Amino acid sequence: MKRDHDHPAGRGPRPAPVTEACSGRSLWPGCRAAAGSGNGRKRVLHGAGFALLVGMLALLWPAGMPAAGFASVPELLSLSETVAVTTRTPRRGEAVVLVMRAAAAGVPQAVVFFDRRYSVAAVGDRFVAVCPVPLTAGPGPRELQVLRERGGERLNLEVLPADYGEERLELPPEMVTPTRPEHLERIRRDRRRLAAAYGASADRVLFPTPFVRPLEGELITPFGKRRILNGIPKQPHGGIDIRGASGTPVCTSAAGRVVLAEELYYSGRAVIIDHGLEVFSLYLHLDELAVVAGDEVGRGQFIGRVGSTGRVTGPHLHWGVKIAGVFVDPLRFVAASRFLAADE
Repeated sequence: MKRDHDHPAGRGPRPAPVTEACSGRSLWPGCRAAAGSGNGRKRVLHGAGFALLVGMLALLWPAGMPAAGFASVPELLSLSETVAVTTRTPRRGEAVVLVMRAAAAGVPQAVVFFDRRYSVAAVGDRFVAVCPVPLTAGPGPRELQVLRERGGERLNLEVLPADYGEERLELPPEMVTPTRPEHLERIRRDRRRLAAAYGASADRVLFPTPFVRPLEGELITPFGKRRILNGIPKQPHGGIDIRGASGTPVCTSAAGRVVLAEELYYSGRAVIIDHGLEVFSLYLHLDELAVVAGDEVGRGQFIGRVGSTGRVTGPHLHWGVKIAGVFVDPLRFVAASRFLAADE
């Protein structure tokens, strides 16, 4: 497969308008392209049936939830009269979503978890935040603070151990331990570009509907698996790898704003989308890019095609979710994201 090194995405001409829909048996249900020019600026919102189901479930009081607190779907678990979470026992590499109400001490201003401060956003009549558990975290109790206008609350979660296993791969040496000056300079440039992309997230939730998986296919590498490349231990896998034939359309997991769309040394042609509150989704090793930085995209919008660019052994999509600098299990986040999403 020929790789376009002469015009890396983001520096060459703007991609041609997209007219092909992300549809068909090879794609995850609900994945489709925006109608019109396909320049990524029209939001595509669907999932009304899901929203109706959530609305019906919201009429029920979940077990263990105080009547003075939340009327929400059963998966939310109460920590107090005014704070609920998606899990009381997260494992490392999992995102915890908080749903909060106003209290006598005022509305929530921020959340502190693992000595890191996280922003709070208003969504309808509730307040939400999302806190990741680092992959390096050890098991045991962890304090979670909800800071309010006049004081706050100190609550506890129990972090569970998780063994994600390991994987050994053999790759070209220059892709594992680069030595050529031009490659080292490119890697340094990539790091600066990535830092800029992750450094300016919206302070509100940008997706009105929950996340979905961007591509149907066999899961070939799960989240968190430690990688041994050419015998050298590397960082745990920060996403999941989904098998796909070269050229298969890839769609967005949720609405947001494209903050990076270009070719990187290790990741190949990559798209990164900001969803607000420092939640980002990543789509790596693409063969073709159909968006540029600055585009606003809707859930299920066509953004590129499966490829084998960058450090890979074959065509696939690497899909990841990064929250405040921490990679989390994207499949688990799909379920939790419904509590962050605004009502349709």
